[in-house]
Amino acid sequence: MTRQNKSNANRMTQTGAHYRGIYEGQPAQGLITDGIWAQIVRSLDTFSYSPYPDSDKYGFMTCRRENRGEHRYWYAYRRIEGKTKKVYIGDDNRVLDPDWLRASFGILHGISADREHL
Repeated sequence: MTRQNKSNANRMTQTGAHYRGIYEGQPAQGLITDGIWAQIVRSLDTFSYSPYPDSDKYGFMTCRRENRGEHRYWYAYRRIEGKTKKVYIGDDNRVLDPDWLRASFGILHGISADREHL
């Protein structure tokens, strides 16, 4: 399956402590702590993330897994004021850590990851 076809088949969004989307052609949703999220993330090349259940204020960032030599790492992207910003997240363990994702989101948006609203 090509990358484009895979991303069309598996569309996932994580907001706060919840995930939802399409995984292997079926609707999927739950808490990121339920163990299924880890399995899903390891099979994805991209997903959307926002620390806010209602993401209207800051929107989402796109998390993409990219090959760097023999290793695969996650990067976050966000288009802000016409420019695409990119921040390094890390390996699968980092992308599964809600605090790490929240901090990456904060860096992209120029807001502190330790603020109460994050």
